[in-house]
Amino acid sequence: MKLKTGGIKGAWDVVWAMLLVALLMGGCAGKQVLSGSSMPPVKGGVEPSMEKKTQAPESPLAATDDSVASLMQRGSRLAGVGNYRAALDLYGVALPRASGGDREALLDKVESALLQCDVPVLREIMAVPDHPLPPSMVRYALGYRYAALGEKERSREILQSYLQDYPHGRRAEDARQLVEILTVKKEAEGIKIGCLLPLSGKYAVFGQRALKGIQVALVRLIPRYGDQIHLIIRDTASDDGVALQGMQELITARVMAVVGPMVTAQSVAGVAQAHGIPMVAMTQREEVARSGGYVFTNFITPAMQVQSLVSHAMMHLGVRQFAVLYPRDKYGMTFMKLFCDKVEEMGGEVRKAVAYDGGQTDFSKEIKQVAGFDNPRLQAALQQAHLHDAGRGDNTGVSPKPIVNFEALFIPDAPSRLTLILPQLIYNDVMDIKLLGTNIWHDPSLIRQAGKYVRSAVITEGYFPESHRPEARQFKDAFVKMFGASPGFIEAIAHDTVSILVETAMDPSVTSSETLREALTGTRIFEGATGTTLFDKEGQLHKELFFLTVENGVFVELTR
Repeated sequence: MKLKTGGIKGAWDVVWAMLLVALLMGGCAGKQVLSGSSMPPVKGGVEPSMEKKTQAPESPLAATDDSVASLMQRGSRLAGVGNYRAALDLYGVALPRASGGDREALLDKVESALLQCDVPVLREIMAVPDHPLPPSMVRYALGYRYAALGEKERSREILQSYLQDYPHGRRAEDARQLVEILTVKKEAEGIKIGCLLPLSGKYAVFGQRALKGIQVALVRLIPRYGDQIHLIIRDTASDDGVALQGMQELITARVMAVVGPMVTAQSVAGVAQAHGIPMVAMTQREEVARSGGYVFTNFITPAMQVQSLVSHAMMHLGVRQFAVLYPRDKYGMTFMKLFCDKVEEMGGEVRKAVAYDGGQTDFSKEIKQVAGFDNPRLQAALQQAHLHDAGRGDNTGVSPKPIVNFEALFIPDAPSRLTLILPQLIYNDVMDIKLLGTNIWHDPSLIRQAGKYVRSAVITEGYFPESHRPEARQFKDAFVKMFGASPGFIEAIAHDTVSILVETAMDPSVTSSETLREALTGTRIFEGATGTTLFDKEGQLHKELFFLTVENGVFVELTR
C-alpha cells in the first residue's frame, strides 16, 4: 500500500483517453469517423439529447420511391440533421431488400446512426420483437452509449453479454477492448482511494487526529494488500474552495472512492455524486448523505445518540416516564426535540422539558419546574397516590418531601455546566432517578468535579478505548504503540472509514466505483474500533454505540 500526498497522473488517464479516441474513430476495426460523435463521457448520469428538433422525422411512406438506394439517401439526409430515429426507420425498411455491397454500406449507416442515439431510443428498439435492425448492433451501441455516459459497470455488463451472444460480431474486437478498459485491474494497477482532510487551517487539529487513525489502519492493511492500494491524500485547509480543488485532483487521478472530507463535506458531496465516486464523509451532518446514492457519512450523530439512549432506557432499564433539562442553545434544543420525538415514537412519555440560560449558575427554579415541585395540585395527587400505595390514609400532619414525577432525566449539556447542575439536583430533592447524557459527558473533568453525582448515569459514546470489544482494544493498543497516547473518537472513526473502503474495494466482486457503491449497502456489516457499522439499501448509516457510566471514579462500559 502506498501513501501519496502529491499529484498523480496514472495509467487510467492514458487508457481512458485511448478509449475515447477508439470510440470516436469507430473502434479498432478501422471504421470511418462518425459524424458528430466526439462526445466526452458525461458525468452525473444525465445524457444530453442528440436529437435535433429543427426538422420533423420523415416517414418511410412519404415518398413513392422505396428502392434501397432511395431509402439510404433519405435516411442519410435525416441522420445529417440529427433525426437518427427516423433514419433508422428507413434503414429498417431497406435492410431486408439489400444485398451484397449495398447491404454492407447500409449496415455501416445503421451502425453510425445507432451509435448516436440516446439510451431510451436504443432500449425502445431492443424492446420491439423481430425488429429489422440487427440486435447485435443495437446491443453494442447501447454498451457504447453507457460508456460515453461514464456508467462503466453497466456498459461492461452489456458488452460482455454482446460478446457472449455474438463472439464474431462486427464490433466483437472493439467490445473486448472496451471491456478490458472498463474493468479495474486490481492485480496490475491496484486501487486508488482518495482522502480529503483539514490538515491545515481552522480545523487542522481534527484533520491531524484523523490522519493518525488512518496511519494505524495502513499498518494493519499493508500486510494484507501490499501495493495494491494507493491512498492519495489532499489537504482541504478547512476551506470549501480548497476542498473542491482537492476533489477535482482526486477525480483526475481516477480514484475509486474518497474518504472524507470532515468540515467541508457538503461542498464536495455533489461533485462526488455527479462523477459517480463513492464518498464516505466524516461528519455528523446527516443532510450530506442525502446528496445522492454515492455519498455516505460515518460519524456519531445527535439522532443516533438519542435513538440509542431512549432504546436503552426503555428496553433495558424499564423507564417509561422521562424529563428533559436543556440549555437554550442550538445543541440543547436539537437534542431536546429529537429526544421528545423518539420517546413518543417508542410509546414513552416526556413529563416535562424545561430550558435554562447558559450564563446562569443557580438552576433551582428550573429543577423544581422540571420535577413538578412548582405545581401544588400535581404534588398533592402524587402524595395521595404514594400514601395509597403505602397503605396509609394520610401523611399524619408531617410535611412530606416532594415527589419526582419521572424516572429518568436527560441533560444534553457539557461538563462545565453539569458540575453546577448535578449537585443542585440533590439539593432540591431530585434523587433516585436515572441520568441520561450525550458523548460530551465523557470528559475527565466531569468525574473530577462531579463524579459522585453521575454514578447512575447512562452516557452514549462513539468510541471507548477501554471497551471489552476486541476491535476497539486492538485499535487502542496499536495506536498507543505508534503514538504513545490513547486515541479518541476522531482517530477511531478515520481508522474505520479507511478500513471499510479499502476492504470493500478489494473484494473480488468489486470492479468499479458503481459496484463498490453497491457492495457498501445493504448486506455488509463492518466490525471496527467504533463498533458495528452498516449502510442500509438507501445508504443510511446505522451504528451500535457504546454505553458508559461512572464506577469508582472512572468511566466504565455498560454491557447491557
